[in-house]
Amino acid sequence: MEFLRRIPLLKNLSNEQISKLAGALVSHKFLDGATIIRQGDPGDSFYLIKDGSVKCTQNKQGREIHLMTLSRGNYFGEMALLLDEPRHASVTAVGSVEVLSLRKQEFTRLLGPVRDVLSLQMRIRVLRSVPLLSRLSDAELDHVGNAMRVEEYQPNERIVNEGEPGNIFYIITEGVVKCCKISATNSNEEEEILQLRDQEYFGERALLKEEPRAASVVALTRVECLALERADFTCLLNDLKGIMIQEVNRREDFFQHEKQRRQSQEVVGIASETKPVYNVDSAAPSAAGEDVSQSSFKMEDLNVLRTLGTGTFGRVKLVQFVITDADQIYMLMELVQGGELWMYIYDRFDSLPRTNFGGFLKGHTQFYAACALSALDYIHKKDVAYRDLKPENLLLDSQGYLKIIDFGFAKTVPFQKNGNLQLKTFTLCGTPEYLAPELVLSRGHDKSVDYWAFGCLVYELMVGRTPFQDEQHDEIFKKIIHSSTNLTFPRGLDNDCIDLIKGLMNPNPAVRLGNLLGGPKEIMEHPFFSGLDWSQLRRKTISAPFHPSIRDPMDVSSFEPYPDDEKVVPYKGTQSIFDKF
Repeated sequence: MEFLRRIPLLKNLSNEQISKLAGALVSHKFLDGATIIRQGDPGDSFYLIKDGSVKCTQNKQGREIHLMTLSRGNYFGEMALLLDEPRHASVTAVGSVEVLSLRKQEFTRLLGPVRDVLSLQMRIRVLRSVPLLSRLSDAELDHVGNAMRVEEYQPNERIVNEGEPGNIFYIITEGVVKCCKISATNSNEEEEILQLRDQEYFGERALLKEEPRAASVVALTRVECLALERADFTCLLNDLKGIMIQEVNRREDFFQHEKQRRQSQEVVGIASETKPVYNVDSAAPSAAGEDVSQSSFKMEDLNVLRTLGTGTFGRVKLVQFVITDADQIYMLMELVQGGELWMYIYDRFDSLPRTNFGGFLKGHTQFYAACALSALDYIHKKDVAYRDLKPENLLLDSQGYLKIIDFGFAKTVPFQKNGNLQLKTFTLCGTPEYLAPELVLSRGHDKSVDYWAFGCLVYELMVGRTPFQDEQHDEIFKKIIHSSTNLTFPRGLDNDCIDLIKGLMNPNPAVRLGNLLGGPKEIMEHPFFSGLDWSQLRRKTISAPFHPSIRDPMDVSSFEPYPDDEKVVPYKGTQSIFDKF
């Protein structure tokens, strides 16, 4: 009884209900590794963990993906009971586990009030995944979840109409919508502004500015939204008003930019080939086209749209200009919007077809590996060792081609030191799973460590995991040092692929493929890349296996939310060395 009362899920039950529940629960004990529920089986029981831990996994196209670990006081199995669907995941005992189960019949009969609580918990899980709401506390999310209702729309169904009063705020939990405005030249036609999808929101402008709907929203697919009425929106999301106003302004800037671009094309007949100069206050090009690169700005003058991530030397922010100040250097770089290759290997399984091993098809691996090798070839010709090749540092551009980012570990090799030419460097750096043996052993290394990492990447693309994967870094290093016995391949893997990887991951850098007399050309001429036209790849005339969906020039939906808070350490050195920056 006391154990049940301590479970947050059951906190609203009366003593009588708790007593009835305790009488209906059945205890089960499982040994380490035992399967408690299996993905795809009918959902017939709800479970409470009394003692021990379990791991939840999901099989996606032959790969077992770890979802979460649950421990004492947690519960599982509720989704199958609530939705009347087969199990969405498998649950396995971690060590000795005792669980209490309640069969579906008793669940329905006894837990009427708790069904509402479970539904709310599922809604809150969705809300937690929405970047806008990531700043809210659990208590605040509870209030928002209680106030929201679920609404469903079919393809082509109108959700809101331009010009009508706005009293509801929407968060998309599933599906895609398009935002449209009535054409300025034909009132019977609508122009699409942008598209929104899972975890994005709309309807906030009318509520924030007390005005009619500025655009219509139409479902493109089946859409499920969480809807919040005006009074609850004002009360519960007031602290997020600043963020939403920024998003409203961003969308307005984008719409005005598109409007100007279309008008320009209508007048001139072709898009201008002049490189646009962007100003701080607008996403539209500066009308005067003046050179603002040498102007003096401060950080507060920037329109910071979002923090995209962090690198070796600082944070990556999406802004609308670039400057320097007394303490920081701001580097303006191309926004590569397709997201990390890592995401397509381990998360977005529906983007590319998979093999039985869990990796990409050979032709798709060939394309992505060729993109990475082409970039390495260019970097090495500059006498630079990259030293951090991995899927997280490979971004997809709008055409689906890869670009290498994050040169935090890059170093010129060979290099001059105290008047002497140094052929090797001895710094231990990089990501453990991709380190070459000579890096781990600190024996000195050169650019050939990149070919070892490239071999790890090809393996990962084909198999869906790294070759020396382990939760402990020490174990990874042991496997790398003894790679001659630890480098194994799944049965049935393409022979040319195996031969290529073995050549790239030769523990002796002197005879490693790519580091021989022929250099990277020997890799390009390997049978694994047979049929690939390298000149077409460099001209980007080969169609990529996957083209990311990019809605507008400021679309950052392929990047996970990242906190904006940061502390800047004052720079006390001389400013003269930055004069040419």
